[in-house]
Amino acid sequence: DDGLLSLRELPSLTSFHLQECGSVIGIGLQALAAAKDLKVLNLCQCYNITDMGLSSFSALISLTYLDLGECNIVGTGLRALSSATGLKSLDLNGCVKISDVGLSVLSTIS
Repeated sequence: DDGLLSLRELPSLTSFHLQECGSVIGIGLQALAAAKDLKVLNLCQCYNITDMGLSSFSALISLTYLDLGECNIVGTGLRALSSATGLKSLDLNGCVKISDVGLSVLSTIS
């Protein structure tokens, strides 16, 4: 997570792939909030990311593609995506803990 803090120095970042990085817990994801132009984010197989780690995603208003496949989320943290009105693709493949309540949160994304 500490290594992600350097992302604050890249506010023009548009694409970030961190697939299969088990050391990311979610705290470091807060640094992504500075990347206001981030459009593509791949966190597939980052098994330790939970719904709490998604809380900073509300700042990612330009996001169009998000891959959370096989992350450890139940879905309630997806509420933070409601500000990403341009979101076109959301991959939750292998998120076996997602509940009906978690999926209902997706209806808040327009």
